[in-house]
Amino acid sequence: MPAKACRTCKVITTENACPVCKGSELSEDFLGFVIILNPSKSQLAEKMKIKEAGQYALKIR
Repeated sequence: MPAKACRTCKVITTENACPVCKGSELSEDFLGFVIILNPSKSQLAEKMKIKEAGQYALKIR
């Protein structure tokens, strides 16, 4: 099953709905990803407004 990125919160998942925001607007067309382990101490997570650890797409088409 191909990975998909949520258009709302950018989390990468293989499910049919986003496990973080519960949205259903997912795209298989994304570019790059980042893994956030500790969002409270990550400047990148702060800039991307990420609150939970996980894999996130950098750009979604």
